[in-house]
Amino acid sequence: VRDLTGSLLLSAEAGEKSGALKQMIEAKCGIPSGLQMLLLDGRMLQDEEILGVEDNSITMIFDETPYSSWELAKNAFGSSCYVEDGKLYYVGQHDYVIVLNQEPVRSGVHYFEITMHVIGDEQWCGVVTDPTRAGIGCGESIATDAVSQLKEGWFYYCGRRTQRGWSCTRDGVAAFHCGRERHAICPFKPVHDGDVIGMLINCDDGVLVFLNNGEVQGACAVPKKPLYVSTCPDRDKDCVELRKPPLSSVSAEAMEALRGPLLPEVAPETQRLAARVVPGPDPEAVGEAPADVAGQPLAS
Repeated sequence: VRDLTGSLLLSAEAGEKSGALKQMIEAKCGIPSGLQMLLLDGRMLQDEEILGVEDNSITMIFDETPYSSWELAKNAFGSSCYVEDGKLYYVGQHDYVIVLNQEPVRSGVHYFEITMHVIGDEQWCGVVTDPTRAGIGCGESIATDAVSQLKEGWFYYCGRRTQRGWSCTRDGVAAFHCGRERHAICPFKPVHDGDVIGMLINCDDGVLVFLNNGEVQGACAVPKKPLYVSTCPDRDKDCVELRKPPLSSVSAEAMEALRGPLLPEVAPETQRLAARVVPGPDPEAVGEAPADVAGQPLAS
């Protein structure tokens, strides 16, 4: 197996499967198998194909497509969505479904954009560390309050399309949610149909910067682990598109934000008591007490 420059990466015996060959290349060269494309005479090899004695001119290409492709085949609720022209569509069979990209980022600096073409109600877009945090009831805090079952994630919460009495950053107002859904730290700019959520990630330093249409919203600490991009459509016809533009398209302001300061992991008490309630229906009119930015009842 050689790379595009003709350098020899690996030699293997006939009878090996293409997928096993990728694993050997990963072990020897450190290139994740999910980011490898093996070509034989210009044809892409499938993982289950068995190599013959005459298959001696295999080329390995580093393929970043899985970074910007949604993983539905391994998602137990993947049938609730479909991908067309690079866009993820939700068909509304459940209250919501969490969808991840196919391959995590592991090192270096990466930039993603999620175009929110259609948002029926609310969505969380961000990063997670566990590839099993996909589907429904998979460790998200919107499905369980059991701490032992929660799986971590860092999200740009888009906010609800209609307030219906919700008027806090925990549920209703766009915000940064740290470690899990509903754990609001501070307000972010609202996200509307057609808006673009940007995520600039420095895997080596463990820093994530969120942007809205190119405007920096804040930077936070994330684990120095493989990170998957996550989204959570929850209404019929919700549509999002994941892209991975080059770093050259990132503003100097966003790159500088990687250096800090970082948002706190717990909302400061002074902020929680600030009572930044957004305009909308009077919560008392629908039988609910007014709430602060963290979703806690305000003192009367």
